[in-house]
Amino acid sequence: MSRYPEKSCLQGDSDPPDSMTKEENNRRQRWHGTDGAPTDLNQHSEPQLTATPRPLKYGRIQSEGEKRKQWLEDPNEPNCYIQRSTLTIEDLRTDYKLPCTPHPCSLESVLTLHWMELGPPEMPRSPIKENNFRSFHIMHHDFTWIGHTGPDMITLDQIERNEDYGAPHISQITQALYQSNFDLDGLRYAFVTNVKNTETLQFIKRQLYNEANTGLTWPNDIAQPWEIGTSEYDALLGTRIGKMVAYFLLGAFGRGTRRIQRIVTWPARVGGFANLRFDVEVVR
Repeated sequence: MSRYPEKSCLQGDSDPPDSMTKEENNRRQRWHGTDGAPTDLNQHSEPQLTATPRPLKYGRIQSEGEKRKQWLEDPNEPNCYIQRSTLTIEDLRTDYKLPCTPHPCSLESVLTLHWMELGPPEMPRSPIKENNFRSFHIMHHDFTWIGHTGPDMITLDQIERNEDYGAPHISQITQALYQSNFDLDGLRYAFVTNVKNTETLQFIKRQLYNEANTGLTWPNDIAQPWEIGTSEYDALLGTRIGKMVAYFLLGAFGRGTRRIQRIVTWPARVGGFANLRFDVEVVR
């Protein structure tokens, strides 16, 4: 059996394998606690969610999304196990011997396609030509992070994490890369493109784009917003990708400071995958 099994996108964590090296185990303890228990997404042993007496349209996945929404908005909501993340880009460079060097890029040259596909409410009136965006292309046997960061946005274009070797969670890596160049307070949009995660993609295709349920069919070229307070929003937040973005905000800002006001979905141009946009707002 290969020491580095095939990577999977946002799968569950497991106990350290017997073959884990001392260095790998130290990294796991550093970012996941001394007992090896993860403090972020991808867990097998999450706290048991309290059953709700009212029926939920989308069942368990909606219940999990409601809980994450409450964690984000209410600092007094119990059982939130997500802590502020202290991971930095220097930690990644040191622990993984990676340059983690971002490449300057402009919205005009690199992000225009994302902007058109992911549809922020306002497109800049004139293309931004200054190289004030950053492109990351990080591939390691423990994790992959390919995407872009900018003054008010981040795109996660390919994210994978090998669950066996104790790498930081994708939400922690995302925060470290973003804040290496930009002020977190300016973040307005988090985009996840070409989503392949099975749970998330199947929910979008089979439940949200179900003509009998929502009147939508897949594929559909129109970007569909799902507003906070709807069952569909809660269920999307309860998917693997939705929880990852929630954990990113919890780790970056703490509780009671930011919320996801809406989640927008529509098909990617190729591959039958999905795109998502998470609109971030300050909790007033």
